[in-house]
Amino acid sequence: MSSLAVRIIGAGAVGMACGYLLQRRGHKPLHVSMRGAPLRELPVAMQGTARGRYRPEAATHASPTDITLFAVGPHEVAGALATWGQPDGRNLVFCAHPEPQEGAVMVFPQISAEICPMRGLGIVTSGAVEICNKSQPHAPGLLLKLGFRLVRMVTRAHFTGRALQTAASYVVLLALSRGEMTRDQVSQVLLIDIMRLLMEAMRGAEIAVQLPDGCSRAFAELALHICAPTSAENDVLSQNLEALMATPQRKLRGHLALYEAPWRRHGPASDGLAARLIDFATSKPVL
Repeated sequence: MSSLAVRIIGAGAVGMACGYLLQRRGHKPLHVSMRGAPLRELPVAMQGTARGRYRPEAATHASPTDITLFAVGPHEVAGALATWGQPDGRNLVFCAHPEPQEGAVMVFPQISAEICPMRGLGIVTSGAVEICNKSQPHAPGLLLKLGFRLVRMVTRAHFTGRALQTAASYVVLLALSRGEMTRDQVSQVLLIDIMRLLMEAMRGAEIAVQLPDGCSRAFAELALHICAPTSAENDVLSQNLEALMATPQRKLRGHLALYEAPWRRHGPASDGLAARLIDFATSKPVL
């Protein structure tokens, strides 16, 4: 497989994880931080493999690039594409963003990545990705060249469902971190209830959404992991969940903010635990 120069926009956990994975696969990642922060070397713990280090190389507009990979927050996608997007459409957006972007391939990666000040970057991934079926026809080939495993081309409604799957998980993690519920209350049934209420709210906002494949199984595994976590010292996913719940919780709050307006317009469908937790998670944080 020939080496490709991949400009990565975004120095958050997913961006750094993509850089590390591409570097391991023999590609040349060139990194840009959206906030102008200096890129530092990070120790890496990857589930199932030996520990390593990621040494990001800075990129500029003049850097020769084969592909540009965006790993930024939903509110940053449009601006990042306007600034760094390639006119030939070789732009991959790795973001649980419910809205497709012009001139970009929307990618949902099966990856958990978090940065912890004490241990560095934790990565859990199968290497699999899904892409929206309105993407450019060259998208599958690009992803395969980068070493990702394409699971399927999905509809826009399915892609939006993946973003809601993330949101439902984040609702529970935020509620746990703030003492709104206990670990023994977490279950597959509760996560599915939260997911279905969020889907109703999005449909009320006239946004097509469907339950994505494998969602129930993923919720069952997450609930089991939360209720009976393995040793955080030896398990990268446990470490990542703890990092997500730690203050200041920007990733949780940033993603859930996407659903505040649809949920407020829709209104709680019931007074059950699922609705109460969504109310809490989509409300403004108490300072």
